[in-house]
Amino acid sequence: MKEDDKESILSGQESRFVTEDSRLIIVGTDADARAALDIAASLNAVVYGIMSDTPEDEGKEINDIPIVMRLDSSDGKKFIDTERPDIIVTDRDIERRKDLLRKTYSRKANFINLVYPDIVISAYSGMGIGNLIGSGCVVLANSKIGSHNSIQPGVFIDTDVTIGELCTIQAGAKIGRGVTIEDEVFIGAGAVLFAGIKIGHKAFIAPGAVVFQSVNEGGKVAGNPAKSTGA
Repeated sequence: MKEDDKESILSGQESRFVTEDSRLIIVGTDADARAALDIAASLNAVVYGIMSDTPEDEGKEINDIPIVMRLDSSDGKKFIDTERPDIIVTDRDIERRKDLLRKTYSRKANFINLVYPDIVISAYSGMGIGNLIGSGCVVLANSKIGSHNSIQPGVFIDTDVTIGELCTIQAGAKIGRGVTIEDEVFIGAGAVLFAGIKIGHKAFIAPGAVVFQSVNEGGKVAGNPAKSTGA
């Protein structure tokens, strides 16, 4: 995503969280959309509906919630511009999530964090906008989470961790103290990242990998100890 695209949506928006007073629109229809519906229900938040950019999705439902309109239709654009609902963009695939966000940026989108009520977030941590965080996650002191990340259930984030934007961190991953994770990183289920390392932009950490050393931009690692897959 271009830097000016990021600035167009991040500037002027404060970090907010879904509550029972929120008027929520979920953008996307994959597994994260189902997770978002579960979290919204646990918070007693009102979900207006789901938006998609796929014509075949029109008229369908997910967990009894209708896919109300196309994101890129004139009705969809008008709705976002005039109603200013709270929006969470959901897709576990990073490129797909980026594409949905691009189609939302030109609108007057009002992004919001959607987090399961049982998660533990230190008062000394920080968070951007548009993050989806599942049940049982822990975020300890002085850690910073950027925007539009998908953090799935049971993820542990130790102290002084920095996570960029548009990352996907799958269930049960453990992020050690002082780790830096740059933008668009994929971390597979159950992976362990040891303290102090850096994971470069668009790196891929395979499920179950145990990572002792930093990973370069675009690098792909797997195994215990994690090694480059050469892919």
